[in-house]
Amino acid sequence: MSETLLVVYGECAYLRKRKVDAYIQHARAVTRLTTVDDFTSLCHQSDLFAAETLYIITTTDEMCDLWQYICEHGASNALIFNYPCKNLSKKLLQMCTKANAVITHCPTPKPYTYRKLLASMCQEKGLKLDTVGQQTLLRVCGNNLDFLHNETDKLALLFGKQNIGSNDIAPHLGILREDDVFLLTDLLLRRKYNQAQIAIEKFMRRGMHALQLLGLVAYFLRNKQQKTRQSASAANVMRLLKVCQQADISLKTSATSAKLTMFDVIESIRANT
Repeated sequence: MSETLLVVYGECAYLRKRKVDAYIQHARAVTRLTTVDDFTSLCHQSDLFAAETLYIITTTDEMCDLWQYICEHGASNALIFNYPCKNLSKKLLQMCTKANAVITHCPTPKPYTYRKLLASMCQEKGLKLDTVGQQTLLRVCGNNLDFLHNETDKLALLFGKQNIGSNDIAPHLGILREDDVFLLTDLLLRRKYNQAQIAIEKFMRRGMHALQLLGLVAYFLRNKQQKTRQSASAANVMRLLKVCQQADISLKTSATSAKLTMFDVIESIRANT
């Protein structure tokens, strides 16, 4: 069996990376390490399967032609396949088995294990985050190890080996994630205004500033304005942008509840669409 012909698959990029990193640390002498997303550019290199070179191939393509070649001709200690997928296809699994590859599955962990995994991340990175701080981080990132990995990396760079808690990290977690932006925009597009208000309240509990959320709503309205041709609809959008402008002034200058201000903006959108 080729000891470095390895297949790692699973939906979580963080867990797959851990498996690959652990393998590299224990691999026999490797003089060159190359990570590639597009393997086709390497296919004609004479040292493709050189034993002293370890290629890590991250791809969504099953690359059946390459596996067929490996099955027929073999491969030196050269390849780690990193597949971001829940399951391998039956055909690919058969070819991996035929090539005597070591197949490692990284299943999505159960929710009750996330606290332990986060504690392990903090320990690995020297991040001294107390229990309440870890709970805050879990609420912010949800059941997503990739987000947890990125946030703990950021916090480790910011705080080093200081002892820190929830109050220390909260200002640094108020950043809209891509899926948050999609969720709020999608709710507004589908006119799910009650759910949009619930989402806004959730984001603000996580430490999101109301001005960030207001900016996202205004951006949504400006995009809508560009696509609106009917004069009545265009007038409504202009009216709503003025509401956002007034809300911006209110958030910066008055003691009015930020949550109520955002709820009023959503109610104005409801009334004018």
